[in-house]
Amino acid sequence: MRARLEYDDKAAFLERVAAWLWTRTAVIVGAAALLTAVSGSASAQTGAVSGIAGLVRDTSGAVLPGVNVEASSPALIEQVVSVVTDSQGQYKLVNLRPGNYTVVFSLAGFGSVKRAGIELTVGFTAPLNVEMAIGALEEAVTVTGGAPTVDVQNTAVRNVVRAEILSALPTSKSMLALAAVTPGLTMGAAQQDVGGSKGDLQMFMSFHGSSTTDSKLRLNGFDVNSAGGFGRAFVPNPLVDEISVELGGGSAEMATGGIQMNYISRAGGNLFSGEIAGNFTNRSFQGSNLSPELKSRGLTADTMNRIDHLWEMNGGFGGPLKTDKLWFFTTARDYEAANRVAGMYYNATPNTPVYTADKSRPALSDWTGKEASLRLTWQASRRNKFSEHLDWVSRCDCHHIQNGNQTAALSSPEATDHQLFTPEVVWQTDWTHARTSKLLFTGGVQAMWNNIDNSFPSEQGPNAVSITEDTTGLVYGAEAGAFYTHTYRNKAESRAAVNYVTGSHALKAGVNFVSEWGQHTLTRVPSNMNWTFHNGLPVSLTQFTTPYASYDHLNADLGLYMQDQWTIKRLTLNMGLRWDYINLEVPPVRLDTTQFRQTAVDLPPVSCTPCQHDLSPRVSAAYDLFGTGKTALKVSVGKYMIARSAVLFNPVTSVVTSASRQWNDANGNFTPDCDLTSTAANGECQALNNARFGQVNITTTWADDALQNYRKQNWQYSLGVAQEVTSKISLNAGFFRTDWHNFTVTDNVLAGASDYSPYCVTLPGDARLPGGGGGSVCGLYDVNAALFGKVQNVVSRASKFGDQSDVYMGVDVGVRLKLPRGGFVSGGLSAGREEVNTCYAASDASLTAQGFLVIGNSTPTGSNSADFCDVKPPFQPQVKLQGSYPLPAALRIAATFQHLPGIPILASYVASNASVAPSLGRNLSGNVSSVTIANVIRPASVFEDALNQLDLRLSRSFSLGAHRSLSADIDLYNALNASPVLQEVSRYGASWSKPTQTLDARFVKFGGRLTF
Repeated sequence: MRARLEYDDKAAFLERVAAWLWTRTAVIVGAAALLTAVSGSASAQTGAVSGIAGLVRDTSGAVLPGVNVEASSPALIEQVVSVVTDSQGQYKLVNLRPGNYTVVFSLAGFGSVKRAGIELTVGFTAPLNVEMAIGALEEAVTVTGGAPTVDVQNTAVRNVVRAEILSALPTSKSMLALAAVTPGLTMGAAQQDVGGSKGDLQMFMSFHGSSTTDSKLRLNGFDVNSAGGFGRAFVPNPLVDEISVELGGGSAEMATGGIQMNYISRAGGNLFSGEIAGNFTNRSFQGSNLSPELKSRGLTADTMNRIDHLWEMNGGFGGPLKTDKLWFFTTARDYEAANRVAGMYYNATPNTPVYTADKSRPALSDWTGKEASLRLTWQASRRNKFSEHLDWVSRCDCHHIQNGNQTAALSSPEATDHQLFTPEVVWQTDWTHARTSKLLFTGGVQAMWNNIDNSFPSEQGPNAVSITEDTTGLVYGAEAGAFYTHTYRNKAESRAAVNYVTGSHALKAGVNFVSEWGQHTLTRVPSNMNWTFHNGLPVSLTQFTTPYASYDHLNADLGLYMQDQWTIKRLTLNMGLRWDYINLEVPPVRLDTTQFRQTAVDLPPVSCTPCQHDLSPRVSAAYDLFGTGKTALKVSVGKYMIARSAVLFNPVTSVVTSASRQWNDANGNFTPDCDLTSTAANGECQALNNARFGQVNITTTWADDALQNYRKQNWQYSLGVAQEVTSKISLNAGFFRTDWHNFTVTDNVLAGASDYSPYCVTLPGDARLPGGGGGSVCGLYDVNAALFGKVQNVVSRASKFGDQSDVYMGVDVGVRLKLPRGGFVSGGLSAGREEVNTCYAASDASLTAQGFLVIGNSTPTGSNSADFCDVKPPFQPQVKLQGSYPLPAALRIAATFQHLPGIPILASYVASNASVAPSLGRNLSGNVSSVTIANVIRPASVFEDALNQLDLRLSRSFSLGAHRSLSADIDLYNALNASPVLQEVSRYGASWSKPTQTLDARFVKFGGRLTF
């Protein structure tokens, strides 16, 4: 059994080249690591190198070649780096760590020029042009002026949050805080954090229409996602130098076009220093935001989500082990957070088929975590620098559900899992070799060990069964589905690059290689059953064949890239090309007998599932409009592949591990009185909807055209301007477009359009529905009885059937103001929309009927209307602002403000067979009693009220002597006490649109920070 391509000689040759390159890269980088008994972190951050560049002239305007340019900073362990201007009078200093720099220009016969206060952030190239006058070398001229704020060479969209800025603002210090200060960054409304109320929740972000799976969490440039394009098992300590949030338009170094969130850990210095910070609050310091409107929708003070408690302690210390030679910095963090879940309580009747709310025990959504790290930086010689970083994290998302959010108001505490990360370990080593002032080599290795256990919560009984009430969506007894898993996933990443830099030219070529080994996931389901009730009575059940294990190995995720930058007078061209290669495989697996699988199953290995290579060009240009480094016009276009996902074909997925059957509990004992090992109808149970239950049944294959080029891709376009209005004010604006391509269609080839019968569903009259209800939802299909449960899907290229589109367009405007005495205001506006059009399928009766738009045609559950084929939301602006300003008496105020669009209103609808039959002209196939329509409201057409969140801080600092200070903070979160709806019941019925989560009510949090 194989799921690989039949490669031609060229492809086979490329595969051999990839293997050869990886072998050599691993040897070179590994040898560099072994040469250092103790290694420390270098300044190489993939795709986000900082620098200083510019032009040197004399007073007549003539360019000056041969000028020595030296940059010094406490951030550099080597203290000083230098280059010489080229024949065009241009220079580039690259690969600099973030920090404050002083630059000195010197040339025989000219007075030297000194420029201080150059502030570098990750990925920012500061423009610095100078004019030198004839004079003695010792006649130094100090040039004053504000630090440059406009990058006139690079076009990537980036938000950089410095450590001191993050500390000053009233936000949590988790990844969620970065969403609060980054205009245009979007995530699920249920993830909206208020002062740390969401803990270190795993966040899945998007920007300008990017896929959430393309988001990359990085530590010192290394990818620390736990798997593929997503997975946030590891969470870095926010006690870092700065965090760079790259939002698109990245260079050829970037594998994907999604958000690149890069934490740059502290490196220590020649002075011993550190800090200890903490904060605390609990429910006693929180008010209520129960509004009359929320009361009218069924909420009470007892059913509002509330903070139970949250606290955090974090500290770091570092300094020299040997001055100018070996630095260290270490951190430790401990935190805990818990919320009361709106309207959800513990079950007073556990281990029974009945949920009874225990009003004395509100359900909690809670998190705990611990972290420790050590970073070393070693200047081994004048040319060689090594670094090493070791990080250890242990976390618990202690009442977690597998839809990406924490405990929701539709899951009882026993119907969750304890997601334990025990522990996550990251080791990194880097090497930088400055061969000459023009030639720089870098390399690095990272290893990660992941152990993730979605275990049974303590509230769950030994004979638990998951029960879902289909009229409300309430889940109790156990988590629905097959989500109790134990996963091991280990990962290695290596990188190497060479930089050749002259004044007007910078060439970088490199390789990045990722492999994952020991991938092993064990899946379990309590009692191997899920039950579905309708108004408290059993109607169906799902059986599982757990425990079963799945394995896969990533042999190679290889990227080769070349990035070339040329500066021609005022124009800087960035031209890049990236080649990616992916190779995954599945080892042989044996599935032993279980409760409902009567015979063991042996599954063969699968190679190249998939193997694929892609070529992606990236081109951008920046033009210094007036030659002053204060106005830049920017344009970029680039192709980006979607992040790799799991294997395309794992033989485990060909085993029917679950199947459903109707259940009529005739005697009312809430026990399925039938032989569940039989697939045929017997006793109270109808036949299973899949007679191959427990056996191998390959129902999905890939067509050649889809398999040979399976990865989705997008093209990103941008056009913008950046302007330094004054030394205190900078603006930027841009237009952005993201086009997705390479879609696939899953087509059930056993059935054609004539094998499906169309029907409509008439909605009840209801003032809450658009138009007062009473209308019909059509474009629904039911497979004929003879083909019920019969599926043979083929994944094909969508272009064979018609044109599918997924396009984002929008504009961004950003501003930053430097205020007196260290104050600032920054932020911006982002307005755009993503339109998804699949109407070619809706116009093709065969595709529509066969399941492209009707999800899951073997059963009616999950059906959706083909009439909703064009999802075109309105343009909705997003505004985010933040600022801080010092007051007399050592006081400081700070604030953040967010204006976000309201959530779309959805309405899934359970239609009984009796209500469908008149339109269908027969009963629903499979003797099912009802069908669930995924949404009866046109998507993205009706929204809840927008979210407006204002957070405030008042701080008082106390000087404790040289290099020591203490600050005390009082934070007021959700100062406006707004109560927008973040989640609501989407199942139409008596409880439809009842809020299940609102923005957390106003509360006060106390904190402080000691620096020394």
